[in-house]
Amino acid sequence: YIDSRNFSSGKSIVQKMEEKTNKSHILVLPIPVQGHINPMVQFSKRLASKGVKKVTLVTIYSISKNMPKESGLINIESIPHDDESPPQNIDKMLEWFHLLVSKNLTKIVEKLSDSEYPVKVLVFDSMATWAIDLAHQLGLKGAAFFTQSCSLSAIYYHMDPETTKISFDGSDVSLPSLPLLAKEDLPSFIYDTDLYPALRGLIFSQNINFNNADWLFFNTFNALEKEVLDWIRPRYPIKTIGPTIPSMYLD
Repeated sequence: YIDSRNFSSGKSIVQKMEEKTNKSHILVLPIPVQGHINPMVQFSKRLASKGVKKVTLVTIYSISKNMPKESGLINIESIPHDDESPPQNIDKMLEWFHLLVSKNLTKIVEKLSDSEYPVKVLVFDSMATWAIDLAHQLGLKGAAFFTQSCSLSAIYYHMDPETTKISFDGSDVSLPSLPLLAKEDLPSFIYDTDLYPALRGLIFSQNINFNNADWLFFNTFNALEKEVLDWIRPRYPIKTIGPTIPSMYLD
């Protein structure tokens, strides 16, 4: 059972974003990876249903052609890539996606800015860490969207090898706002640094968003991860926007 009152924070998010954007236009940019598209589609629908004047989802053509029509609730802007298929390797695919978006985002924003509601905000997947620079170059505000739980994001934040002073020797780990964690509770690539090195680097790179993004959106709600949220909220501009599931499951 999910208490619909948890979405009261979602309403305030929309209201605040409308104030920031002068009731204009929000661009949403998921990465074309399984498990990352649908949460941002559902979030886009929710923004539109709560009164944001215009919401446009930006994705690659091979994804958009298979997406159902959204009945006018959100718009879909497709990035063409000819007959070229996205690379299967996650690292190469994200590099390919980065180049594709970099070449096309300015044109998309300029085209949409000719409408009654010009683009003011870019909501991007937290793994597309380069998107915040593109947003700021275009004069847009940028919000990083974390599809993973807030607790998992907190683990990545506290155990980032670039910044952490925590040494992992196999014993239980104590992190702020989290219960005592045994080795088995942690993602395997944290304690086995030779495992999935590319994925490890990608996961930890999300922490860049804490300092660079204008907002951090987490796919959770207050009652679910209260302790973690209470720790992060005074430090960073976070918003809880979950759960991002179809509304029919919440009625």
